[in-house]
Amino acid sequence: MGSATVETALVMLVWMLLLIGTLDLAIVLFRHTFVHHLANSAARMAAVRGANSAPEATPWGPTTVQCTLNQAHPVADALRPLTGSMSPADLQIRLEWPDGGNGFDQRVRVTVTATQPTALAGLLPGPGSISLQATSLARISN
Repeated sequence: MGSATVETALVMLVWMLLLIGTLDLAIVLFRHTFVHHLANSAARMAAVRGANSAPEATPWGPTTVQCTLNQAHPVADALRPLTGSMSPADLQIRLEWPDGGNGFDQRVRVTVTATQPTALAGLLPGPGSISLQATSLARISN
C-alpha cells in the first residue's frame, strides 16, 4: 500500500511539471506572436507618418527612437492601446530609419523586445526568463 502512494506521488510530480511546462510554453508562444504583431503594427504606423504626412499625422523620425511603452512619447502613446495583456513597462521599442530619412519610399525598421518570466523558474535549471524580440521593416508610403 505504501509503495503505491510513493509511485503516485512521483508520477503526479512529473505530470504536474509537464502540465505547467506545456502551459508556460503556450504563454511564451502567445507572447512571442504578440510581440511580432506589435512590431508589424508599429512599422505600419511609422510607414504612414513619413515626412509628407503632416497635417493629418505628426511625422515620426528620422532620428532613432528608443523607449518603453509606458513612457510619455508620441510613439509609445500610439502603440500603448495595442499592448493587450502585456505590461507597457515590459515592452521596449526601437524605431530606426536605415536610409537616413523618413521621406517617401525610404525604410523604417522597428524592433520590439520583451522579457517573459517562466513559470518553472527556480524549479528547474535554466534561465528564469525568456527574451522575446521581433523586427519589422516597412517602406514609408507617406
